[in-house]
Amino acid sequence: MSVDEKITKLVTAMVMCHEDGDFARLTTLMDQQTLDDNASFFTQEKFEEVCQKIHEQLGHFIQLEYIGFLDKQNSVHTLWKAKYSNTAEDTLWQARINLADRNPKIIRMSVN
Repeated sequence: MSVDEKITKLVTAMVMCHEDGDFARLTTLMDQQTLDDNASFFTQEKFEEVCQKIHEQLGHFIQLEYIGFLDKQNSVHTLWKAKYSNTAEDTLWQARINLADRNPKIIRMSVN
């Protein structure tokens, strides 16, 4: 599997974890340093809050489309367009991916 395929699979799984409210699964997709950071944005409480807002404001996930990327040192900042059931507007998912290991992991993510 190519790096591009791994990243697409990783980001799709990230979005589906938010759709399903699966915090435990999402932690397996995250970079260990991000998980170990005590000041990290990544907490179960924050995750549940984001999932609730996504469902209330956007509805259910329908489709994900790759937009592009920005190169960073040992990582890549990827941009994705998502469609949801309760809005005609596109939603932007961003995921910064650690490329230092053979298996890419998420360093940061956001949805707008």
